[in-house]
Amino acid sequence: AEALPEANLKGDALKTKLDFTNHWEEVPGGFPVLKNPITGAGVPDVVEWTGAGTQTSPYIIKNEAELKLLAERSLENSYEGKYFQLGTDAQKGTLTITVTSGTVSNPTNWTPIGSESKPFAGNFDGNGNTISGIYYKGNGKNIGLFGYVGATGVIQNLGLTDSEFENTTSTANTAVNLGSIVGHNAGTL
Repeated sequence: AEALPEANLKGDALKTKLDFTNHWEEVPGGFPVLKNPITGAGVPDVVEWTGAGTQTSPYIIKNEAELKLLAERSLENSYEGKYFQLGTDAQKGTLTITVTSGTVSNPTNWTPIGSESKPFAGNFDGNGNTISGIYYKGNGKNIGLFGYVGATGVIQNLGLTDSEFENTTSTANTAVNLGSIVGHNAGTL
């Protein structure tokens, strides 16, 4: 394959070749970036986990963006048989991921990992590390860092600090599962 001149990768030259309505965002004076499939906003850096998702090579989650990626993708994928680890082996027990989800008085709700329709069915090893700063205030049914963990799901070696979860519409006739690490657990914690 032949390399394209830089001029062909910017501006009007690409407008006929790329879908700027659905998939790409134009950056004035710069190169186009892919839109985030969840928000539709431009994504300047690709967020992806390292690892293969296996027991010997788990997906490694090293920061807030990668943790939020798991939460977003868990709406469509249960991750059955997949392995995740918080931080690298070298970071064992020393990593704290702080999530920006507002404040106690003004939360920007966290999306729990796993739902009743797509329970988390993978293995999440916190690796002795901690997640902090998750706030949720709303009317969800399964509320926590993990909303719903299925029968094959495993959550282990994980700490959660400086976080708060509140259901605002709970009544005597409404079943709500609320926990800090897991809202509803059918697996192993």
